[in-house]
Amino acid sequence: MAKSQKRGWIKNTNFRLAIYEFKNYEDTEKAINSKNLEILI
Repeated sequence: MAKSQKRGWIKNTNFRLAIYEFKNYEDTEKAINSKNLEILI
């Protein structure tokens, strides 16, 4: 689970930016390798 998150639109584009902070490297790896991430991309 993310410790914190920030989301927003990139100005003058149709792109959305999401930044997540994780408690540790292991949680980051779990998120990166999650099938749920594939759905968001």
